[in-house]
Amino acid sequence: MTIADELRRRIARGDFRPGDALPSENDLTEELGYSKPTVREALRILENEGLIHVRLGLRGGPEVRSLSIDKVAQPLGVYLQISDVGVADVWAARDRIIAAAVERLASMPEVDLTPLQTQVDSLVGHIGDVSSFYLHMISTAEVAVELAGSATDHLVVTALRHVIEGELAAATEAADDLQVAVAAEQDIADSWRRALQHMRAGRHRAARAAFEEQALVLQAHLEGLAEGVTVGDAIGSTREERVHAHAALMYGRPASSGAGSNGRSTPS
Repeated sequence: MTIADELRRRIARGDFRPGDALPSENDLTEELGYSKPTVREALRILENEGLIHVRLGLRGGPEVRSLSIDKVAQPLGVYLQISDVGVADVWAARDRIIAAAVERLASMPEVDLTPLQTQVDSLVGHIGDVSSFYLHMISTAEVAVELAGSATDHLVVTALRHVIEGELAAATEAADDLQVAVAAEQDIADSWRRALQHMRAGRHRAARAAFEEQALVLQAHLEGLAEGVTVGDAIGSTREERVHAHAALMYGRPASSGAGSNGRSTPS
């Protein structure tokens, strides 16, 4: 077992909590019987993993930090990229997790659904705000999964956010027919409202069906856009490249300056 493995195991076991100082380089050298350069390299590995932060100065040293989901998402994203996993596959897996969470929530009367109600209300309030609606849509799903109680499901869904968000952002900027986009937003928000009503009433199958309705609306709206697109395409391309790719698929032409601008207005 390497020094990094040993320290990682101690952190995972709870011997050191976020904010705790690890033993100094001198102490680790003496305790583990390795040279200072070897100990220093192990600390560098843990710092790159986001597990510790090495403070500089007289009172500095290695300190355990809270592990962020962004750090967890990075290796997952790299794996999906190098494995040529399709965006459609990621999307479908994410939808299955969310649908199961929605169904589970309808069977959990002890769960306070207020956070989800707040998020759905925010989603409804942003209908017509084409440039930001999709962000509230993503967050609504993440809140539902978090409330359903599976930390693993929530971690996976949140870690996949950057893939989904990038494609939705590109599709949104490429869209020309704002009336169609706003109508789709209305359908998605209505489906979430129905899903929430079914959850409160304990109708688990109906709740899941309502969520799946909005998933189908989104799939129809983005039909063909994710076909053949890999996670590497989504993450490795610039935003402008993805916008033009979406525009070419939707309209057979590059995105117009008006359609792809952040300052566009919604129809009256």
